[in-house]
Amino acid sequence: MNLNKKIIGIISFGGLERIFDLLFGLIASIITVRYLSRYDYGVISYVLGIIGLTSFLNFAPETYLYKVYIKLSKEKIKEYISTYILFTFLKAVLIIIVNVIVGIILLMKFNDEGYLIVIIGSSISLILSTINAIYIVILELDFKQKLITKVFLISKLIRTLIILYLIISPSLYVVVFADIVFSLIQIIIYTTLLTKKKLIIKIKSLKSAYFIIKDSLLSYSIWTHFIGVTTQIIYKIDPFILGFFTSMSVVGRYSIALNISNYFIIIFMVLQKAANVALGNMDNAQRSATIALKLSAISFIIAIIQLIAFFIFGKYFLLLYIDEPTELNKVYQYLLYIIIGLSIFNVTRPLVSFITIIGSPKEFFLKTILPTGFTAIVLYILAAHYYSAEGLAIANIIVYFIASVLVFKSFIKTKRLASGGKNDHNII
Repeated sequence: MNLNKKIIGIISFGGLERIFDLLFGLIASIITVRYLSRYDYGVISYVLGIIGLTSFLNFAPETYLYKVYIKLSKEKIKEYISTYILFTFLKAVLIIIVNVIVGIILLMKFNDEGYLIVIIGSSISLILSTINAIYIVILELDFKQKLITKVFLISKLIRTLIILYLIISPSLYVVVFADIVFSLIQIIIYTTLLTKKKLIIKIKSLKSAYFIIKDSLLSYSIWTHFIGVTTQIIYKIDPFILGFFTSMSVVGRYSIALNISNYFIIIFMVLQKAANVALGNMDNAQRSATIALKLSAISFIIAIIQLIAFFIFGKYFLLLYIDEPTELNKVYQYLLYIIIGLSIFNVTRPLVSFITIIGSPKEFFLKTILPTGFTAIVLYILAAHYYSAEGLAIANIIVYFIASVLVFKSFIKTKRLASGGKNDHNII
């Protein structure tokens, strides 16, 4: 099967996965918004914003495989997988310690144990998901998207069923438990399957593992990690900043809009995943650039369609979440601004894949993502302070526009500098 067909398979099964993610997520989010108090919803969003800040410790060396997968033998790949799993367990200890300390501080500040329990539960869920990420990367690069989709659907269905318990007992702890179960089911299935296929082996030596981690991080993954962390901070820090200037009820209302906006990223994540896998199986820069540009053009068309659909049906969609007219109008206004900003940035996602895999992720982080992150924090603070939630939502448009301009400039530079390159094993 040539690469074009494999990419279509990734997009097809990945798209199917995102559709079910949308349906199950829609049910879960509607139940959560309707049955959790605005205060509890605000607490969850506030804590997730803090975890976004502490996620700088969550290094993901396995992303290095996107860069070198085509060059590694099967035995070497097995050694890399086992090393990455060991590294994940070690970093888990550090992340949990840091988040527990933060949780205790929040407990003392707000005199509410909910903050501590949510941050501990969310930390456990985060660690489990990082182990799953190792399995998913290797399965993606081996074009096993169908298996990934099946496992995701099983775990997502069970999570949704747990969320339904909010109807009987509306507690934020139900949400935390559901997230842990969601990741735990995946890790059990993946570990069982990969162990049977003997892809998880005993590490030859700690010295060998050390050099694998060192090479993975310093050559590639530490920079893509910083890129991911900064991007997530830009995505999720809004409620945390808003919490300094307004009530937790307003934070909860804004968080509804922010969380719903995640649905408008889904298809673009599928396209970016397709770009990652395709470029990970190629070493011809010019053909890689062509694939990235084609996927970016598709992203642009989809972004326009999504925006038009929201303009027409947005308020009807929000009726699934909110009955009160004034609150509905406010959430719609926040969501509209956020979606406009996200739509601008979503178009550049395949270009980001090209820049980090073909070019220098270090330079991309330092010259594009880091300046965007600083700009976002400054603008978000000013907007929240002077204009509250509405100003914060509008600031999203400015931030994502700046980010997109910088990404496009970086893509042009990377494409120009990338010269020659070997044929990509005739896989297209």
